[in-house]
Amino acid sequence: MVFVSAKEGPPQLLVTLKGALQLKLYPGPPNYESIENGDYPECCWMLQMDSKSFDIASKTPVLEPALSMTDIMSVSNWTEVQLGLDTDMRKFCESHINQKVTLQGYLSHAILAHHHAPFLMSVQSVYGTEEPSTEKNWEKK
Repeated sequence: MVFVSAKEGPPQLLVTLKGALQLKLYPGPPNYESIENGDYPECCWMLQMDSKSFDIASKTPVLEPALSMTDIMSVSNWTEVQLGLDTDMRKFCESHINQKVTLQGYLSHAILAHHHAPFLMSVQSVYGTEEPSTEKNWEKK
C-alpha cells in the first residue's frame, strides 16, 4: 500500500466511499476513557468502509497527514471513517443506521482526542444504496 501526502501537491480530492453507516458512543472530555467514570458521552457517525473504499481512503492524498499506514492499521477500528455531517444530513443518516450508504467528501486524518477513527470525512453528500433509483439522497447545496 502506498500512502500519499498532499502537503505539497494538489488540493483536496473529493472521494466516494461505501459502507455501513453506524452511530457509536465514545467517552469524551475530560479524560476520554470512561463514560461510567464521568467522561462526557460523544456520539459519532461512522462509516464502516468496504475493502474497496478502504483502499481508496488509504491512497487518497490528505492535507497535513498525521498518520502513517502503520499508525492507521494499529488501531482496532482501522476500517472506519468518522463523519462530519451538517445538521440536515443527520436526519437522513438517522433513517439509514446500519444500512449501506455511499458518501462523497474530503478526507483528513485524526489529530485530536475527539477523533475516534483514523480517517475523518467532511461529508458533502450521502446516498442510500438499498434502492439507488428510488432512494432520496442528501447533498450540500
